[in-house]
Amino acid sequence: IADYWGIEKVDKNLDMNIGTSMILLNSDKGAAYFEDVKDKLEYRETAFESILGGNIALRKSIEPAKIDRDAFFKDLDEHDFDYVTQKYYPLSVKNQQTRQYSKNPVVLAKASLRKAYHVFRTVVYIIKNYSEFRQTYYINHRPNTKLQGGKISVAANVVFDIHPSAKINVQSNIVIGRSEIKGLHYPTALKMEAGTELTIHGGPLTRYGDRPYFLRSGACVEIVNNGKLTIGQGACNVNLTVMCAKEIVIGNGVRIGRNVSIRDYNGVHVIVNDTYKNYAPVHIGDHCWLCTGCTIMPGVTVGEGSVVAANAVVTKDVPPRSLVAGSPAKVIKQNVEWY
Repeated sequence: IADYWGIEKVDKNLDMNIGTSMILLNSDKGAAYFEDVKDKLEYRETAFESILGGNIALRKSIEPAKIDRDAFFKDLDEHDFDYVTQKYYPLSVKNQQTRQYSKNPVVLAKASLRKAYHVFRTVVYIIKNYSEFRQTYYINHRPNTKLQGGKISVAANVVFDIHPSAKINVQSNIVIGRSEIKGLHYPTALKMEAGTELTIHGGPLTRYGDRPYFLRSGACVEIVNNGKLTIGQGACNVNLTVMCAKEIVIGNGVRIGRNVSIRDYNGVHVIVNDTYKNYAPVHIGDHCWLCTGCTIMPGVTVGEGSVVAANAVVTKDVPPRSLVAGSPAKVIKQNVEWY
């Protein structure tokens, strides 16, 4: 068993950033053992040649290091990086000659042309994407946007309707309106009334690393009636709907599918009975997965590590590490783990 380097070139469905193992069956005993456990695995048989690119040692032994490893690590502790690279990985003669002759007029002229070309391309890019630059500048530099370790990037076709008194606290990077399909940008909207607040914060790193929060295209986020929306590290797919009039907290590492609706407020419509609540806080714990088309209703707490199945309508609290499904949603499995 070893790491399957290069799996993304063989089967992208098995490349999930959580580690893919390569299993070599070299004996009848090994093949028999694999037969006993394969039903518990997600696997695919691949050609032996497909693993050679990332596992050179299968064809030939790796040559011993030509440097003194003890001296190398000692220098790494005592000197800066430039010193170590120059000592152990010096420039080749060809590269040194290139540096020596860099004052040649022809070389300088070519370098100047390359710089001019890159400047030209940058100017063209800015002109083509002026709207995104303008929106990005506005949202990051408005008086009540506080950049506290992060910034907001804006993609195409994004609309802001933000009252001057609305507060935005950016503690971690976020990208608004991003589309995974080139040239396709569903309209994305963020509305914030007077006295409302939006906070984007980071958290402990998940398997996705220190990426910005991706609020994909088609999202419609409305914060009204002095509501407060807090979003942790994570991402959502297209067409998210958020209606916040009191408090919505989305934890760290939460993944949100397509066409999901999260709301703590039902607007001006009221059902006349003793138990109806028009608005109530919504809390979604860390490391939750909200699948395609599900709806989180006012007053709900989704426990840490839980999964809400596709098209489920959640009207009651979800225990931690539970899988819920249906309308209204009910617990169908407990102690779930997902990646």
